[in-house]
Amino acid sequence: MKTPTHLLRVPVILVAAAVAAAAMPSAAAGEEGGMPDKIGPVPIRLCSGNLSVSEFMAYWGTGGAGQFSGATPEQNALLKRCSVSSMCDYLAWCLIEKERGSWDFSFYLRNRETLEKDGLGWHIFAWLHFPPTWFEDDPRCVWYRNLATGETIPQLSLWNPFTLQLYDEFYRRLAQATEGRLDFIRLAMPSEYGEIGYCAGMTSWLRPQPSARPGYWCGDDFALAHFRRFFLERYRTLDALNAAWGTRFAAEKDIAPPDVSRPPVEWRASEASRRRWLDFADWYNDSWREFLAKAVPVVRRHFPDKEIIISLGYGSEALPYGNDQSRFIAEMRRLGLSAQTPGDIGYFATRRVSSACRAYGVPYYTEPPGDVPRERQISRLWMDASNGTRTWFDYPQNLDRARDIFARYANILTGEGPVCSLAIWLPTAHHWLRPEEDWPRQTLDVANAIRPWADYEVTDDRMLREGALERLGVRTLVLAEADPLDASSYAAVRDWVKKGGVLIVLTRVASVTGGAMPEELREEGPAGEAKTGEIPEDPDSDPSGWWRLWEARAHPLGKGFVLHLPEVSERPAPVRAAVAAHFHRHICRYAALPGAAYVDTGKERGLLATLFRRKTLLYNPGEQAVRLRVRIFPEGGKDRPPLFEEEMDLGAREIRAVSLRGE
Repeated sequence: MKTPTHLLRVPVILVAAAVAAAAMPSAAAGEEGGMPDKIGPVPIRLCSGNLSVSEFMAYWGTGGAGQFSGATPEQNALLKRCSVSSMCDYLAWCLIEKERGSWDFSFYLRNRETLEKDGLGWHIFAWLHFPPTWFEDDPRCVWYRNLATGETIPQLSLWNPFTLQLYDEFYRRLAQATEGRLDFIRLAMPSEYGEIGYCAGMTSWLRPQPSARPGYWCGDDFALAHFRRFFLERYRTLDALNAAWGTRFAAEKDIAPPDVSRPPVEWRASEASRRRWLDFADWYNDSWREFLAKAVPVVRRHFPDKEIIISLGYGSEALPYGNDQSRFIAEMRRLGLSAQTPGDIGYFATRRVSSACRAYGVPYYTEPPGDVPRERQISRLWMDASNGTRTWFDYPQNLDRARDIFARYANILTGEGPVCSLAIWLPTAHHWLRPEEDWPRQTLDVANAIRPWADYEVTDDRMLREGALERLGVRTLVLAEADPLDASSYAAVRDWVKKGGVLIVLTRVASVTGGAMPEELREEGPAGEAKTGEIPEDPDSDPSGWWRLWEARAHPLGKGFVLHLPEVSERPAPVRAAVAAHFHRHICRYAALPGAAYVDTGKERGLLATLFRRKTLLYNPGEQAVRLRVRIFPEGGKDRPPLFEEEMDLGAREIRAVSLRGE
């Protein structure tokens, strides 16, 4: 763990394809052609931010003394030439109520006035969890407390009842001061930068926090009281709770979280210990969902007609961070919110969020993890286009030094979601029992290895139970590891398989939590392994090896199949990925099921392709130009011809759009 920074169903009229008239440039191309005066029109919303941060730092003595980071006409000119429509102001309670009872929004209102004079919008992101110094001695000031060490950090606990009271008072006063005149609200949660998730030590450069680091920040009295109520409500009686957890609590007051200082292997030792740890993880994550569900109505009471955006972050779901993102995105759908999250932080982490947003119907927006070098913007442009971002947030300097790149690439940012019928199973129970991992290691390795062969969605245990495979149009699901396998999630997958899905299991399933081992996942022993022969390493290689695998390991289930391949569990990730990619592309050779739509780039395996309904984006992330033959196949039978076939040159760090259109 580190500190972080649907199918292609082609219409009948689609009978031909052509390369789009203009290829996208490499970074060098823009430099040779000169920097344009402005980016020009962009199909989606571009926003920026970082107003008022120096003043916040000056208050805490971490920097910014004497510096002005409010809105200026000069910066407005930069924003306008970068096609930015709205600027984010980082409001802070400690600057607004420097003295008890004296609320003053005038500094921020002057920012709004300066922006509005140049036709720019103003939106806000309010840090309320860093209170003014005078409040620190108030009995209502309750900090997050580390469950293992007892240390505290100067951020208001989400379990503290006063925190919601503060949100109510702050947004009431903000509505009065602004008369409701702002573009939209990025609703900051009470932690770190305002993204959902617990302390990771990310904001110590903004406000001194000597004890800030990753940990389980749920040891304050309000948190522990909530923990006891939560599980008494779940289990109803103390006896039932003790039976489930293997504990001997004598009274309600004795109910306590597990000892988080013990090694994770101890929580995997028995069904009871697993259940106790998984319950703790569920509560730890759900506390954020519950706070979100309470905070949004409070803010909407004062700003009933404004879009509210919630920030997700970290680029990791290591358990101490408490950011089970599909859980929060499902709640955002219920509350009518939008999600903003870091873009271009690795394909798996990025797709994890965009998949959930598409599955639950939540608008997906992105922001940079920080300062972005000019050339890196090409990667983010491809990543954001591939994931269907509808709003691009970026810092002014990132946009301005890459105006030429944006001017030529802007048309790929349409907000359209990709066409993708393969999904990677993110095994939540398995992951929570390995809290030191940012992501399940084998899952991430297989996902990274399969991406040059096929695009994928990411679906976790919750999403599987809630029907995400159907909503995303997934036909093939890949499970790379599961110890334990969550029985309720597998039951939902089994129902999906019966309707014609294909589950490819690339691991030995050693244990199941909440149920019995499914018959089709039981080991067959050495005889079964002998029948499979050598495992092919190229998904488009000689079919004889693939037939042996299919005949030895395919289990029919209703209209679909479970392909359990325990013998590949110890093979390198590229081999396992090739197995999954082959049966995803070519299932039509073995069963009465359609093969997936896919892009074949021949031997150029470093290239990346994203399918959309009417186009395909090709991306060469390498430093060398390549010549390749590209074939684009629609969904269909084993003899289906390609929709598109052409030899082309693709420059270093170049994106090219292939447009699929009827004659």
